[in-house]
Amino acid sequence: MKTSRILIASAIAAAAGVALYAAGDKCTTCDTCSTSVSSLSAKIVYIDMQKLMPQDPEGIKVAPQEWQSEILKLQKEITSRASKIQDKNQKLEKMVEEARKQSKIASQDSMEAKNIEMVQLQNNIQIEARALEEFQMKRGREVSGKFYEKIDKKVRELAVSRGWDIVIPVALYAKPSFDKTADVIAALDADHKKATVKPATPAPAAHA
Repeated sequence: MKTSRILIASAIAAAAGVALYAAGDKCTTCDTCSTSVSSLSAKIVYIDMQKLMPQDPEGIKVAPQEWQSEILKLQKEITSRASKIQDKNQKLEKMVEEARKQSKIASQDSMEAKNIEMVQLQNNIQIEARALEEFQMKRGREVSGKFYEKIDKKVRELAVSRGWDIVIPVALYAKPSFDKTADVIAALDADHKKATVKPATPAPAAHA
């Protein structure tokens, strides 16, 4: 299953060609604006969204820790449910094979009961397969959407604190000095660590 591709499709599509952040909210064409995003003095940086929300297994290994955690958790759930469906498929195959072997010696009533059982199992497999597909799509959108919001918020915070005027998520080419992806990953990881580290339990007071 190409889980990660489904997970990030909506986020990448939303990001493509759109600046994640642009300082100010002023016109870029008239002469009266005091600041123009097209000014030669504007500080433009690039954020590689494919590194923040990667599709491939190797990319996931070096992605932000929270993204890794959420993707692996979702993949584990999908794999577990898919394995149960596969087990039922194997059970159905065995039932079909047994019915084929017994077709010449079993009674008509017995064969009809066996056929009903196989049809019910097949219908159950189809229902679970559709449910898994729907779950994968729904949870994929939820995970990617939630994390994209965190990226957007963090990029805006960094832009303000570091004086970035424009942040773009897609570029045909960007000098390495413009790439601030690592800065965003570091900031996201720091937030994730703060959110997941449990406070130390105070030692019990010593009794006299």
